[in-house]
Amino acid sequence: MEGAGDASPASYIILHNVSKKHNVGTIARCATAFNVSQIVLVGSNRFNAFGSHGADAHVDFGWQPSVEEACRVMREERGAQIVGVEIDPAAQPVHQFPFKGPVAFMLGNEGQGLSPRQMRNCDAFIYIPQYGPGTASLNVAVAASIVLHHYALWAGFQERSREGQKYVVDARPPPTRGKDLDLTVDFDARIVKGSVELTFESLEDGLGELVLDTRDLTIHGVETEEGAAAEWALLEPVGALGAPLRVSLPSPAPRGASRRLRIAFQTAPTSTALQWLEPGQTAGGKLPYLFTQCQAIHARSLLPCQDTPGAKLTYAARVRVPAAMTALMSAVPTGEAAGAGATKVCAFEQKVPIPSYLLALAVGELDSRELGPVSRVYAEPSLVASAAYEFAETDRFLQAAAAIAGPYVWGRYDLLLLPPSFPYGGMENPCLTFVTPTLLAKDRSLANVVAHEIAHSWTGNLVTNFSWEHFWLNEGWTMWLERRILARLYGEETYQFHASMGFLDLREVVDTFGKEHNFTRLRYQMAAALGILRMREAVQGFGEGHPFTALVPDLSGGIDPDDAFSTIPYEKGFYFLHYLQTLVGGPSVFEDFFKSYIKHFSFKTVTSDAFKDYFLDYFKGVEAASSIDWDAWFYAPGMPPDVNSYDAGLAQAAFGLAQKWHAANLLSALGPAERAPAGASADDLAGWSSTQKVAFLDKLGELRSMQPLTPEATRKMEALYGFDASHNAEIRKAWYMLCIKAGDDSVLPGVIEFLSEQGRMKYIRPLYRALYGREDMRQVAVETFQKNLGMYHPIAAKMVATDLHLGEEGAEA
Repeated sequence: MEGAGDASPASYIILHNVSKKHNVGTIARCATAFNVSQIVLVGSNRFNAFGSHGADAHVDFGWQPSVEEACRVMREERGAQIVGVEIDPAAQPVHQFPFKGPVAFMLGNEGQGLSPRQMRNCDAFIYIPQYGPGTASLNVAVAASIVLHHYALWAGFQERSREGQKYVVDARPPPTRGKDLDLTVDFDARIVKGSVELTFESLEDGLGELVLDTRDLTIHGVETEEGAAAEWALLEPVGALGAPLRVSLPSPAPRGASRRLRIAFQTAPTSTALQWLEPGQTAGGKLPYLFTQCQAIHARSLLPCQDTPGAKLTYAARVRVPAAMTALMSAVPTGEAAGAGATKVCAFEQKVPIPSYLLALAVGELDSRELGPVSRVYAEPSLVASAAYEFAETDRFLQAAAAIAGPYVWGRYDLLLLPPSFPYGGMENPCLTFVTPTLLAKDRSLANVVAHEIAHSWTGNLVTNFSWEHFWLNEGWTMWLERRILARLYGEETYQFHASMGFLDLREVVDTFGKEHNFTRLRYQMAAALGILRMREAVQGFGEGHPFTALVPDLSGGIDPDDAFSTIPYEKGFYFLHYLQTLVGGPSVFEDFFKSYIKHFSFKTVTSDAFKDYFLDYFKGVEAASSIDWDAWFYAPGMPPDVNSYDAGLAQAAFGLAQKWHAANLLSALGPAERAPAGASADDLAGWSSTQKVAFLDKLGELRSMQPLTPEATRKMEALYGFDASHNAEIRKAWYMLCIKAGDDSVLPGVIEFLSEQGRMKYIRPLYRALYGREDMRQVAVETFQKNLGMYHPIAAKMVATDLHLGEEGAEA
């Protein structure tokens, strides 16, 4: 057989009415051994795990109502050739078959083999030659094993690691609570309605009630698993935390007992978890759009739940949507069927326990393109080609991450390019990362955001912070893993460059909050951003004395975690981890520790103290580890100790040019206001990446924080470097910030356009704050915000209103 060609190899199995209880389970065991991407079950006989010996936890299962539909999906969505496994005159021996790319192997049932209907849907056939006299045919599971092994050899799949006489098995999710969702999306009423069946375990003797989080939900009723009505009450709302739902159990539950409740509910049109878009707000302009954003505590406005990262659970869902639209969730699709009227029902399953903030749903007019064996990108039809180009390196990021962190357990890694109002760069929903269209830079220069979201598959999704107080364990680790991924692909200097950029971001946030602010401590309850530049920006943004600059802020008393949204857990967390990495021996040693940490805490939650204990136990023989001042790192607000140094490398030219412009303008009040460095020319930026240009602008902004540039200086810079014409969102934000502070109003039309075409908080909040910081621009800021209020996501609208000192509806306070 020839080796794999250009098409990414991937194998699938289509099973039609395999009925004997051992066989599907045994095939599942073979499938995980030979790296099968999915088993698709067709017909009435559903999955029976008997005989899989636990392998079913590691296999992606789908279901389709017909052979024709299963084959259509495989051809159109997976790019797979349908190969029937059957002794037929047209069949070729499996060891001689010319595989070319992805293949879906069609297997029949035990008695008949492939039916005429199945055979009509196959593109080719293979058979397994026999050399002994004792049997007319092979068991279907045995045949599957042989065929899959041949394909794995052709594909060149990497052999798994072994320990002794056995292969290493990935950690398996522990038994956990789960929920079944039955939802209907009503675009006319702008609500989601339906029910959630919640299975829970009593952690105490005599449990008499269950309390769940809700916010702005209408509860229609609660039933026990026997169908009896249960007493319930919505308690008084507590600010952003909403109104607790208290359900009285019919009889006390003993410790360890499992109970199940069904709650019927509907959301409000004002649910903060949901953003509804009119057709005119989409790229296609024909159909409406819905997407969710549940982080940090917005899942409670979507459904009754324990809305805390400390509660992880699996889920299955059935979602009714208009037939012309596509529904996606943070789970693996398992099929769809026609619904009542002009609707269809889409089914999903998430087998790995996740916290409520990772529950996600999107419904719209969508198309998709394959990116790799387990990944696709979804987007509106007019944008899907651009998205596929921009995110073409997704599979490389995924492979590099797995080499550092260990096996990828989620089955699928798909991307959904959302409309411009999405308030974040990306959201790490399992199996379906949401990304902003501001990443479409046309040169893949902003695709590192995808590396960040992929990293969350281990840090945050697989190992989750116990509460928002420990959020740095999600984001600090994710920044570290993102930069280790970039180092593997592009060199160690890339890690160093992004680390130094992040430090400036942290400085800006701490300055915004204040260095003594509670929210700048390391163990803290919130979220958001990017290196030394990014860290300084964060510090400057809040102010050195603000409690939000602590990594352990106090969020008691109903504080909304969104209010502390910043780069602190990202960059201060990363800065601490880089310090630990240097202390114990460098990247290689620390990567080994990281892989051990992930394996130990997989499928669990973790606190800062648990991390500390695990670190100290792992490095108990390293003397330097005993010198760490953990309390100072965890609890001290403001900037961290200046203990890290980074290789200037890629940043040297950018920072050097910033210093030249800074020095040339120190005496601008005494000389020509348009002063530029001697010899400055357009060639200064020749060969620079967009990230280096951002580093130049951010560094210059930091140097001029006390005395901004003059408008004449920024116009001279524009004449040389042409920043006004940039389409890169990172460059636009950094350039506009520099110009607004310089009083260069020539960029104002571009600023207003930028604020009106997208709602990513990383860009719009600093720009609105900069405009508001100039008394002559405050009215422009308020009017621009009020004009775009309907476009912004509810989370972004609330935060910008706070920045502009407005009421929640955008009215002046």
